[in-house]
Amino acid sequence: MLICTALAMLAAGQPLVGLALLPAALPVIGLMPWTGWLTVEELDLAVLAVAAGGYARLALRPPPAATAAGATAMKGLLLFSFAVALIVSMARGFADAGGLNWGWWQGYHEPMNSVRVAKSFFLAILLVPLWRTQLRATPDRAERWLGTGLAGGLLMVAIPALWERWAHTGLANFSSDYRTTALFWEMHVGGAAFDGFLALTMPFAVRELLRQVEPWRWALAAAAVVLGAYACLTTFSRGVYLAVPVGLVAMAGLQALSSRRIGTRAGAPVTGQAGGVAAVVICAAFIAGAITIFPTSGYRGMLALFGAVVLLLPMAVWLQRTPARGWAVGVAGGLSLSLLLALVAYALPKGPYLVYALAWAATAAALLSQRWPSPALLVPWWGALILTAWLALLASMLLVATHWGGEPALSPMAVVVLLLLAFAVVSGRGTKPRWPQSLRWQGGVAGAMVVLTIMVGVMLGGAYMGDRFTTGGRDLDDRLQHWAQGLSLLNDQMAWAFGKGTGRYPANHFLSGKPEDQVGDYRLREEGGARHLVLTAGKHLIDWAQLLRVSQRVGPFTGPVTMKVDARSDVAVTLHFEICRKHLLYDDGDCAIASVPVKAQAGLWQSLVVQLPGKGLSGGDFFAPHFLTFSVAVKESGRSVELDNLRAIDASGRELLVNGDFEGGMARWFFSSDRHHMPWHMKNMLLHVLFEQGWVGLVLFCGLVLSALWRVSWGNARDHTLSPAIGAAVLGFLVVGLFDSLLDAPRVAFLFYLLLMIALTLPAQTALPRGRASAPP
Repeated sequence: MLICTALAMLAAGQPLVGLALLPAALPVIGLMPWTGWLTVEELDLAVLAVAAGGYARLALRPPPAATAAGATAMKGLLLFSFAVALIVSMARGFADAGGLNWGWWQGYHEPMNSVRVAKSFFLAILLVPLWRTQLRATPDRAERWLGTGLAGGLLMVAIPALWERWAHTGLANFSSDYRTTALFWEMHVGGAAFDGFLALTMPFAVRELLRQVEPWRWALAAAAVVLGAYACLTTFSRGVYLAVPVGLVAMAGLQALSSRRIGTRAGAPVTGQAGGVAAVVICAAFIAGAITIFPTSGYRGMLALFGAVVLLLPMAVWLQRTPARGWAVGVAGGLSLSLLLALVAYALPKGPYLVYALAWAATAAALLSQRWPSPALLVPWWGALILTAWLALLASMLLVATHWGGEPALSPMAVVVLLLLAFAVVSGRGTKPRWPQSLRWQGGVAGAMVVLTIMVGVMLGGAYMGDRFTTGGRDLDDRLQHWAQGLSLLNDQMAWAFGKGTGRYPANHFLSGKPEDQVGDYRLREEGGARHLVLTAGKHLIDWAQLLRVSQRVGPFTGPVTMKVDARSDVAVTLHFEICRKHLLYDDGDCAIASVPVKAQAGLWQSLVVQLPGKGLSGGDFFAPHFLTFSVAVKESGRSVELDNLRAIDASGRELLVNGDFEGGMARWFFSSDRHHMPWHMKNMLLHVLFEQGWVGLVLFCGLVLSALWRVSWGNARDHTLSPAIGAAVLGFLVVGLFDSLLDAPRVAFLFYLLLMIALTLPAQTALPRGRASAPP
């Protein structure tokens, strides 16, 4: 309540800050694994709070008439028609579920799931007038805050992704089949919520990186891009690998066309064509070298190459100022220093790494001293000193390679070192700099090389991504069969025209699909004024990864843990209990596990006790903590059991579970299907809309998307500074949506609809505001 009140007050006092805070906070405001909230969630409260504050401000301080001008009748009619179609689809969803029956704790098979899926559009449309008012009243500030908010969203999703990898796999482990989910709990039954959010926000982070003048804002944008790239790569999603480049290429094209039409504004941080070509050449040479040495020198060799190239960027201008005699002195000094460092490397444990660090620090110190030159340092021989240290750095790269990979690593690294030396000689010739000497440009190239380093690690450092590419054809066949099966559930003309209803795919698949595709379910049941849980296993083949788990986050504990539960069943079943270090879908193998049989005793409750062995589990490192998750599941296919009074007591006597009697409904509980995901999603965004809303809804949805894309690419908003990034975000989202539903994840759907509506209502911009900078990507 305090947070919502603060949001409302912030939106009333500083509307742009409040509005921008929403997309930035989206990745971290979903707390369903802790609250159990499914239909109504933190997203709804945050949007309503910002809307309340924003509209209160408008009521007290109405904007001038010009700023409140409405959108064209055609766009308004399109939005209104889609809203009506969505309401009709929601009503059909209620009917398909047996009628509207309010329940706070309903799941995916119950009527309130129609509200959960449909609400995102209406939440977005609630905020569009506020954004539009700000974009017309203070365009510069509004554009800046919208871009900052979306780039901040990428940073806020990338940091949890980095923490997740660090805690569960290690940052450089690309061989396991662990796929990052960050804090998108919507992926508890699979899906691509994380992927869609990355596709929506990456173009805005790149836009901010290229436009920011203030060093601290540029640094934040650079961090968002680099960490976001790591997050993209660790999704191991072929859709993301395609969507993000497609979006960025589209943004570059749209920006280039706009710049050609209207010119570049004064004061823009433009690197120029030469700088762009140099950046491409350097990055291409770097990735070629990284691919050459990685198989034998590993990450250490690749990082050594990265460090040498980073120093070459500012070093080239000093090499040009160095006379021939200085080059001779530098080469002689470099060879002598290399021999000395080689002796040190072999004399000390891990000496090659220490020698490399010393040579790198010496080169960097010499270069940094020239950023604040004094007359004493501006001598022709200073370039010779820099060259001496850098050549010693190249020699230490050979030492690092042989220390890690042995003799087979020497030849590839020697080839790369010679090419790097030749590159330095070429860049040091002439009097005109080969590339820009600004820290901004050099930092951008270094960031691009970081992303390329991660790419090489993902592609060559583990077998998992390679396996995913080799199974692409088989996976496509599976998707085609899945889509055909889903469309076969549209079994009458009304369903084809208006759909089955929002949120109704999982229930229809459950009721009408093949028995082996029927997933498990859970329901709350009231009896004698008390509540208990009914847990049913799916009819498909069940193993560790296929269990439908009902779970709760718990704190660190000491083992063993004593489980107590009251159970009732008409058939004999086996209950599975576990407490694992587990983020969402994947545990790291550190679990306390036990099973207990439940006898077939119709109508009779049984009190069961079982012990989960082990010494307990900690929460991990303070900088990368683990989630500890308790779960219960039914092990036999298709069988059901009723549960009440769940208790987990650790060796110290502490109770680990909250609301184990379910008198608080499903508060603190959530469910997951770790690997069995297809029955929960249509797995294609357009087919998802067709299934839920029929041809009527699909035509209107396509009309919205195409109108938005047209307006920011060829329409009257094509020259707005936000248009290229919005077009890239929408296009990237559609690419991810080729193989995932996306719109059944409310937070991601909300952001997508919001960008669509901003694109439709974006003010046309034919003249450029003074004093603003623009740079083509």
